[in-house]
Amino acid sequence: MATDRFLDMAASLADGSPINWDDTDDAVSSEAERRLLRQLRVVQGVADLHRSTSDDEEDYRPLDIDEVWTTISEEPARPGGRVLPLTRSPARDDQATAEPPRPDSRPPNVWGHLHLLEKVGEGSFGEVYRAYDTRLSRDVALKLLRADARTRTSLAERLLHEGRALARVHHQNVVTVFGAEEHGGRVGLWMELVEGRTLADSVARDGPYSAREATLIGQDLCRALAAVHAAGLVHRDIKAQNVMRQQGGRVVLMDFGAGELRDRPTRSGRVRVTGTPLSTAPEVLAGGPASVRSDIYSLGVLLFYLVTGRFPVEAETLEELRSKHAHRTHTNLHDVRPDLPDSFVSVVERALEVEPERRYASVGVVQRALGRAFGLEQPVVTTTDETQASVLRGPGSARPWLHWRSYGRLLGAAAVLTLALLALWVVSRSRSVPSTPGEPALPLLAIRLLESATAGSGHVANSLSEQVHRELSLLRGGFDVAALDALRTLPAATDGPTVLHALSAEYLLEGTIDRSSKSTSARVQLLRAGADSPIWRQQLTRPNDQLSRLRDDIARTVAERLSTRKPDAGQASVNEHAYDSYLRGRYAFSQRRYDEAIGYLNKARSLQPDFADAWAELGKVYLWRFWSLGVQQTRREAIEAARLSSQKALELDSDVPEAHAVLADIAFTEDWDWERAEREFRMALASNPSDVVARFELAMFLAARGRTSEAIDEIERGRRLNPLSAETVGYAGMAYYYARDYARAIREFRAAVSLEPGLIPPYVGLCRALRAQGDLAAAREACQRGADTRRAELGEASLEGVDPEWNSFQAEIAQVYAALGERAEAEAILAALVDRREQNADAVSAYRFALVRASLGDVDEAFSWLDEAFEERLREVQFTAADPRLDGIRHDHRFDEYLSRLGIAAAISRDDHR
Repeated sequence: MATDRFLDMAASLADGSPINWDDTDDAVSSEAERRLLRQLRVVQGVADLHRSTSDDEEDYRPLDIDEVWTTISEEPARPGGRVLPLTRSPARDDQATAEPPRPDSRPPNVWGHLHLLEKVGEGSFGEVYRAYDTRLSRDVALKLLRADARTRTSLAERLLHEGRALARVHHQNVVTVFGAEEHGGRVGLWMELVEGRTLADSVARDGPYSAREATLIGQDLCRALAAVHAAGLVHRDIKAQNVMRQQGGRVVLMDFGAGELRDRPTRSGRVRVTGTPLSTAPEVLAGGPASVRSDIYSLGVLLFYLVTGRFPVEAETLEELRSKHAHRTHTNLHDVRPDLPDSFVSVVERALEVEPERRYASVGVVQRALGRAFGLEQPVVTTTDETQASVLRGPGSARPWLHWRSYGRLLGAAAVLTLALLALWVVSRSRSVPSTPGEPALPLLAIRLLESATAGSGHVANSLSEQVHRELSLLRGGFDVAALDALRTLPAATDGPTVLHALSAEYLLEGTIDRSSKSTSARVQLLRAGADSPIWRQQLTRPNDQLSRLRDDIARTVAERLSTRKPDAGQASVNEHAYDSYLRGRYAFSQRRYDEAIGYLNKARSLQPDFADAWAELGKVYLWRFWSLGVQQTRREAIEAARLSSQKALELDSDVPEAHAVLADIAFTEDWDWERAEREFRMALASNPSDVVARFELAMFLAARGRTSEAIDEIERGRRLNPLSAETVGYAGMAYYYARDYARAIREFRAAVSLEPGLIPPYVGLCRALRAQGDLAAAREACQRGADTRRAELGEASLEGVDPEWNSFQAEIAQVYAALGERAEAEAILAALVDRREQNADAVSAYRFALVRASLGDVDEAFSWLDEAFEERLREVQFTAADPRLDGIRHDHRFDEYLSRLGIAAAISRDDHR
């Protein structure tokens, strides 16, 4: 067959023109042409799947509601029910099973271009497999129908219908379909492999969610449903079994087997009633058509279920359910959970209104209502030189002593388009300043967290990712390594080229970890910017008792591909049992399970007393546990435990960067030993230049010493390694604020708020910078927005008075009132803060009172409070020399005396900040 004929066929595929495949089959003359022809037919199948519209869908008959009625428990897939959702739930090994398949219906090891790896689910009409897609070079999920003549035709139509429905929707929170074909007499649909737990499994295993967590999940589902509705579809089967949550927090809407086009009558005029009854809107149960508002009702049921583990209307038969709807008999959410905020309950109750017209008009309105309930509205940045964007992301990595932390939430990704714009904007901003002034930037290597391909191997995948990142960071030979959480803002399924572009990186390392009873395999690949395919791909396998060698294998092979020197051999001997405990300890620490982490790390160092890394990690956990929780130990005991563990690590290995970083923190925040703090920070970064947290801490140390230009240089070096982080941008804002560049600080803080609206510190910084610039109305608004966000975090008004973060906002607002000349209002806030401090000394720091008194011009009282703060050795005191809020009393001779007591009398002269 001539080459131009193949080109003509490709053109026909592109524009949808018909192709006579019989004539084409007769014309091929070689095996190579036959292979190409088969590939073109596959392309046509996928193209048809994405082009398919109403004609085929009108013939599709969803199951009648009476066919799928099971029991109040809504258990998935029984004989006569639907094909199991395309999910794999590592937490469950009690999957429903049907009658054994006949010998002739057993699936082959290969189905088309897919290699079947393992069965992950089974129903009466089909199975779900994890498979390897040789075209996409990735694991996928395959929903495969049984080869049963009794069910094949109708189920094939239903499966193709599901594929067509999914193909119409492209969204981060909706499962991605890749194709549908028939091979060996079996019809199958393959799509993205989503690993995690269904929301139903989560509720069954861990109990109901908090209102806040349910709100965050609900917002992600609103985004997903908005994409579904925009494609002209309704989902019709929204329930906890059809929503997956991955380990990283991504929420994925699954299973469109009941989905259908909106506003399309059937040829017969027969009303289609599908979905699971307890989650189905009353009007649909009564025989009416599905609509956007019926999906909103189902979403309301899901939110109700997430916070209670129950359904708003429960019944044992379909007739009873319809009767309860008709008589408006339902459970009030507050009767089950009286502790829930009224604002959240009102959103759920409105979504559950019996009359569709009384519900929300769209899921976008629901999303905004949920956001308002918890202060999670996504603000719009309207500055002239910044892209309007808003993204929620997961927990940050900054250390709590800088008051720059997240509060433990795992959030879903925002709209992909918005994210892309944001990524481009932030990267362009980061390029505006050289990463290392005076030196050319090295190529940047980004590392995506290795994915866990098997249940129970999450700690291995997570910890090996960290270990490989650490080993490559220590090389310092020809490339820089981006922060490991640099990709956390991006959606989990973001493709490699987009990641490389967003981070301005040259290379991306990614892969999966597969763990069996005997061995652990890492399937890793290296992408390069501009390359059409991975420049290197390899599977590396080691026995389970040789995980440290697997780490070395990955790091060594990557280093060789990048033509740099190999990693050092490291410790001469590693006890693999100790190393496994070390990995488990690091993983527990990453999940903020501090006591569990300490237990594993103590076990590791007991098994191998000369395990320097275990000692260093133990010191870090001791320090973080005290800073984060402040429990079970006195301050002195906690600090000494961290200090001794870190010193022991350095006795064993003088170059362990984590140990130097802990000792730097202690010297800075606890000992006020400025010289040693800087030395330890420098040594930590000399060992690991990619430790952005240590770099940002060094920057704040330099700012506190008045060396703001050096601080900004360090910030910009770190920004290149983690450009999409709200904390990164926020640290930059603080550096510019201390440098008195208020306009730049305001831009940075506003960008940080856009990146993560739920993060508290950017509001504090924005309030301060706006007040310093003289924009007092905007400053008050920023303070109030931050206070409202913190109130939503707390959830209970009774906690506000004892919360230092809340009270710090009140102190900032008092300073705004002082600047406005509204002394009475400032004094009223001050009096309330005094009362709270008398009830709980930790609720309001003495430094806050010093700031308010300084803003009011009460110099003597300001110094009195500063003296008290000094005696309490408060961390804020370290920034006295640089803090613009104290500029009003800087001229007083007592200020120089105070700096002298801090050991930084010469750091900043009065003339520097007039």
